[in-house]
Amino acid sequence: MMNSDNLFYRAALKSFEAQREEAIATLELYFHHGVAIADHSQILNEIKNWTSKLASAQENIKVLKEFFYMDNY
Repeated sequence: MMNSDNLFYRAALKSFEAQREEAIATLELYFHHGVAIADHSQILNEIKNWTSKLASAQENIKVLKEFFYMDNY
């Protein structure tokens, strides 16, 4: 059985992984299926926004693993 610390670690890590996957999926849509986007006038701002979200999520994952990695994850 996992202790509560491991559950919090897993929850945090999975949350950041989900944020990363959402950003990747959105950027894939913008880059490869741009015609499906209704408002093209703001697409560059959206790409920058989602790229920032991707970088933040990836950095948060890196920090958790670097400083708080748990063997039984």
